[in-house]
Amino acid sequence: MGRIETQGRVRPMEESDLDQVAGLFLRNFRAGSSFDISDFKAYVRDVFFDPSRYEEESGSIVYENAEGRILASIFSLPLQITANGRIYNGKLMSFFMKDVDVSSRSVATLCLGLRPRHHDFCFSDTANVITRRIVLAGRGEELPLQSLKWRRMFRPATHLSLKVARKLPGRPSRLAGAVGGLCDPLLRRADRALVPDRDCKTTSHTIGPSRFQQLAQEHLPRFSVHPTWNLAEFDWVLQQAGKNKALGRCVIREVMNEKGNSIGAYLYFVTPEGYAEVFNILSACGRESDVVNELLHHCDREGYVAAGGMNQPFLMAPLSEQKYVSFRHRGHFWIITRHQDIIDAVRRNDIYIGGLASEGWNRLMTGFGRQAG
Repeated sequence: MGRIETQGRVRPMEESDLDQVAGLFLRNFRAGSSFDISDFKAYVRDVFFDPSRYEEESGSIVYENAEGRILASIFSLPLQITANGRIYNGKLMSFFMKDVDVSSRSVATLCLGLRPRHHDFCFSDTANVITRRIVLAGRGEELPLQSLKWRRMFRPATHLSLKVARKLPGRPSRLAGAVGGLCDPLLRRADRALVPDRDCKTTSHTIGPSRFQQLAQEHLPRFSVHPTWNLAEFDWVLQQAGKNKALGRCVIREVMNEKGNSIGAYLYFVTPEGYAEVFNILSACGRESDVVNELLHHCDREGYVAAGGMNQPFLMAPLSEQKYVSFRHRGHFWIITRHQDIIDAVRRNDIYIGGLASEGWNRLMTGFGRQAG
């Protein structure tokens, strides 16, 4: 079981804990809101207690006091990581939750389980400032570039109209889109930089998940550390992402060079309002700019309002070449590992992580009382 402490103990989360965990989730992340507890519990069972993937040692944990009250918890999912040719069972940690009256000792007890000597690879990409400090104090590593989100704007009038509409009664997005649709053509003629430059002869076409997973096996080994993504694990994550209606429709495309050879691929979800959330970009070494250019041209041709996603070190140069690209902080990305070669790879930015290998697909991020937009 867990380690017994004076005030309580840390132990694996059980399905019988979900009523209390739902209360923690509501108080920590949805204060002033409400959601269907039964729906929340069903989703957590489906994702975090899936019998095909669940193992107690890699599962979620709770801190329980002597009376059986859960004072804090952390969700966890297994994710295989390949580091310098070796496969490790990594853990994706998410949603650190605690009661308002929980003692600092109890929090520290829960966080002791995040020490490097316990993990081959443990990470989270949405940590707050407090969690970041705890992790760094425990000799964890921060990934500052992956902590940023990039966005490329195509239709600013529509974006502003939709932003205003979200604050109005009834959220009249259709009317907002119509207003933006009248103004954006004028803006795009006045400022041609709103239209992405086209300086290469790349093309792209739609592919299925299995082809994307195959391309991932070809392109990811250029990084010393990357998700292993065997077909079963990749399919499971993509299926779970597909159940998150807030993300919208999934689009997967392969990019070809002027000779018709494959040079990369990208995967994104597009919302009904026309925002493309780019989860993963694959690229042959040296062809990053071509793949990014094709992605942005495709999104513009489709009439999207904007495209964006988690930043990656190998994307910084091609994204910085683009007009109307902005970066903003999205949450602290950290990893904990006991392996020095992984730490060295992280420090030299020789790592590919994020997108479907992170928390962005999780319905807990965008549903259960959270307002879209």
